[in-house]
Amino acid sequence: MPLMMDNNDLADAVMAEIQIPSASMMDSMDDLFGEPTNLVVQAPLLPGPPPPAELVLRIAEMQRAGCCTKLAWCNNGCIARISPDGGQVNFHVTMDDASTGAQCVSDASSNPIIAQTGSEFVHLQYTSLGQELAVVDSVGNVQVFTGSTGLGRMSFAPTTGDSEAEGGRSDLDAVVGMYWLPQWPMDFRIPYVGPAVKTDGTWSTKLHYPDQQAPRLHHPVDGKTAFLYVTRNTSLTLCYQHDATKWGTASNTLESLSTLDETLSHAAFCQQDDKLLLVTHDLRRHMRVYTITIDWNGTQGKDQYRSGTLRIAPSLLFGHTVSLEYVAPQHSEGTLLTSLQIIPPVPIFAESSFPSYTTIVATFAQASYPADATQQAQSFTTICRWHLEQLTQNLHPSFAKLQKRAAPAVTLPNKNILRQQPDLVTAKVILTIQPMNHDTLIAFGASDGTVECRDRETWNVTAPTFGGTTTVTSLPQAGFEFTPSLEHSVHIACNTDCAYMITLGVDQKLRCKPAALRYGWQAIDDGILDISGMHETAIACVAREHTLLTHHSNASALEMFALLPPDLSPEQYRHLLFDITRALTRAHDLGSLDEKTKQRMLLGDNYIIRCLGAQLSLVPAPDAQPGIGAQLAWMVLTAKQAHFALFSSCSSTSPPDPATLHSLRGLAIWSLDLFTASLAALCAVHSSIAIKSDETPAAALRVHIASSSSSLLHLVLCSYPRTLLRYLALALTRYFKLVASSLPSSPSLQIKTDLLETISKIKTLPFRLEILAAPNGLLGEIDRAASEAYTAVGPRERSEIELTMLISPTPDVPAIMESAAESIWSRVLPRYLGEMDLGALYFLNASGLSLPSRETIGKSAKRKVDVLTKLPITGGEFSLLALSALAASVSAQQSSPDLVSIISVLQTGLPSSILQEALTNSAGLSSEIASEFRVATPTWFTALPTDIQTYLISAANSPSAFANATAGIASTLNGTAIMNSTSVAAAQSSILSSNSAEISSEVASASAAGTTSGGAGSGAATATSAGASSSSSAAGASMPTALYGMGLAGAVGLMGVLAL
Repeated sequence: MPLMMDNNDLADAVMAEIQIPSASMMDSMDDLFGEPTNLVVQAPLLPGPPPPAELVLRIAEMQRAGCCTKLAWCNNGCIARISPDGGQVNFHVTMDDASTGAQCVSDASSNPIIAQTGSEFVHLQYTSLGQELAVVDSVGNVQVFTGSTGLGRMSFAPTTGDSEAEGGRSDLDAVVGMYWLPQWPMDFRIPYVGPAVKTDGTWSTKLHYPDQQAPRLHHPVDGKTAFLYVTRNTSLTLCYQHDATKWGTASNTLESLSTLDETLSHAAFCQQDDKLLLVTHDLRRHMRVYTITIDWNGTQGKDQYRSGTLRIAPSLLFGHTVSLEYVAPQHSEGTLLTSLQIIPPVPIFAESSFPSYTTIVATFAQASYPADATQQAQSFTTICRWHLEQLTQNLHPSFAKLQKRAAPAVTLPNKNILRQQPDLVTAKVILTIQPMNHDTLIAFGASDGTVECRDRETWNVTAPTFGGTTTVTSLPQAGFEFTPSLEHSVHIACNTDCAYMITLGVDQKLRCKPAALRYGWQAIDDGILDISGMHETAIACVAREHTLLTHHSNASALEMFALLPPDLSPEQYRHLLFDITRALTRAHDLGSLDEKTKQRMLLGDNYIIRCLGAQLSLVPAPDAQPGIGAQLAWMVLTAKQAHFALFSSCSSTSPPDPATLHSLRGLAIWSLDLFTASLAALCAVHSSIAIKSDETPAAALRVHIASSSSSLLHLVLCSYPRTLLRYLALALTRYFKLVASSLPSSPSLQIKTDLLETISKIKTLPFRLEILAAPNGLLGEIDRAASEAYTAVGPRERSEIELTMLISPTPDVPAIMESAAESIWSRVLPRYLGEMDLGALYFLNASGLSLPSRETIGKSAKRKVDVLTKLPITGGEFSLLALSALAASVSAQQSSPDLVSIISVLQTGLPSSILQEALTNSAGLSSEIASEFRVATPTWFTALPTDIQTYLISAANSPSAFANATAGIASTLNGTAIMNSTSVAAAQSSILSSNSAEISSEVASASAAGTTSGGAGSGAATATSAGASSSSSAAGASMPTALYGMGLAGAVGLMGVLAL
């Protein structure tokens, strides 16, 4: 801990500086007399709480090796954590507590990454996009996992490499530094988000994009990734991606080791144009800087997938740049290095007002545990910095006196030097260093749960500007901060902009910690202090950070809303959503665009999704009923998903297979229900106008929205949802045509039955789909009526009106839209009433389309529906069917307990988590059960009766049992379907009278083939059920019943094998 020094001590310190054997710092006399700031006397630090023993061990671990990250936050919001014993990597997500609405961390995923026997995971690191994860063990084995996230299930599939076989590794092969190369083109499109400035009552933010033609280093194939790592024995390795599942390696050695003191402890990388800078630190406290160049050696070739593939065989080249022979803090020389970073200069487009250099940042943390309770523990961190500068070398002036003919002019190359900057000392124990927003801010995370953000120009701690309510530059400047915790954390991880923190305490529990506003959100009305302006600034800051995260490769931004109070006022809520939308997109107004641009905006502009997602997320409390705005966002987002899934699957040159069409049927039926409900709302307003002749359409519209609290009419009035509905109708038309033509080739009777039932929905529609899909149809004429109303205002006013109706919908219709409402209900809609079944529309129940409150979800619902596929999630009937098939197949070969008792025992004896896993993730069920048996025999298995255990073991040991079980399941399914063949035939004949002529003709031709295949349903379906069950779907729909049955049957058999 630094002490106060008198003049004699200062003189001794100067002499100590002179004796440091660092030739690179002795290039000029400025290092001796030109930098008096290096001798700043540090003020005494206030002592903090004593660190726990776990934190002392953590600091010791960080001092041994640079790669020891045990807790990492992915760009998509997933949190990876290495277990305390290093045996596995678990995955979590942040979520809202269903009862309180507070943020919390979910339980561990059911699909962890398991370490091999005898190995221990010590480090993990995500790519910037979050699609790949590198996991390192204690002897330098690096594994790459590719992840996918959906419905709270995260499964990481390990990739295979073509590197040499791993064997004979030791501690010298441990990884001390790792770096993922930026991925082209996504990582190079991230803009610098400038300050948010308030002008004329409106907040605006400028985005500065990097030069796309500037030199850069990345994998030469678009969308592929690569990373480098350094080991203790100075080996530098490049891992690069060949295709989705294959990785290659290239290696080189930086230095040859002569003693163990030369082994490395830390290493770090950063980009410098089309090269990399690498800084290393060894046990002798020597620091070296290298320049790394990658020659990809790309050649055009062919593979089994496509021609013209770029094949690469990279090689690594490096050169020495500069070195320091001794690295230590200026005021605490005995402290060891804990973390090392090298940060590139601030880019030109970031508009820095100071010259910026490549900066090496090193932290030297000390957390000592007092041997005596009466002693004060010394816990502090010294932040050391060096600028990598180029020094111009000139000859001595005496050389100019030589005769010109004696020697030609000599130009010396510039010399690289490391110029040390003043040390920064803090009483906190720093655990992480995280650059942000193109390295303009550096965040230091501490063990007490706080984050110090330092400005890159001055390296001062960013503090709030009290009273500054017109400019926002960062979260700390706007007043957001992390309050210190009473207990130390051993591991911390922050999201992309350090607004949200996950801490792992001594008790090994994960906790959420969002930043809090220093001034609080409570309004103060004492006539002296008015902080409403600071509240507005804080909301503008949240909107700016949301923009930053959105442009940062679509990083998860939902955590940002945890910074806001649950009782956000309507005006503040509107302010936030407007600022977010204005900063991200202009897609909310599509009325004035041509058809090609509209379609491109619908498919390509995903920023509108982020805006609507924010609108949907800001529901105040779990028991609150979502308002019109949240309902509208829910419907538009779901329609957007349906349009993308249907368009991408049905617009390709090759038609999709029946299994894919089968998986999309839920979205198709939901879309038809949405169209029907929207037309019903239009007709309800028309009926009200007809009954009350003195009521204007605008008044009737206002009364209907207020009484129904529905956003269905806003789907038609707003430009973006209206355009989306029309293109969704076009995609549905194409989908039903493909479904009709694919019926003869259905792989199973179950799929064919479901597709026939889906097509039958066209028959029951109370309108023709063509009146919505046609450009000159109902939606097209409403679009023109709205355009005519907007002729009285300019483009800016029109955009604001559309933004208000989409983001902040209310029963009150904007005045400019009253003429449009008059035209819609007096001229446009009456022309189409004759083509609608008004009775069916009048008695329509559209409650299934609305978004219920979070508190009531699952309590009053009659059935559960998958939120993405819109397919019902069935319960115990699948598990009952699977257990029955397995029991029947085995009981036919041997004596066994009564079938009914077996089913009842297994239904009640198996844990509900296993049954649910069999229904939702049958592929991962085997690994879950295997992991349980690997630790010990589960108690639920030993709790089963002895005869049931024997029965399962014998079933597992019988090779024919699984085949019979499969056949039993398939025959059960086919038998059920064949018994309903009469109803299927009736459905086929009824569809022939469909109101769509083209679809009807295709169904008619398909029905004959369907009848023929149905006659031989038992044998054919049994043979093909396995193949049909394993068919995958791009839309992620639920699998057929046979797959669940076989998955659970196989899992039950596996239990018997593992129990032996």
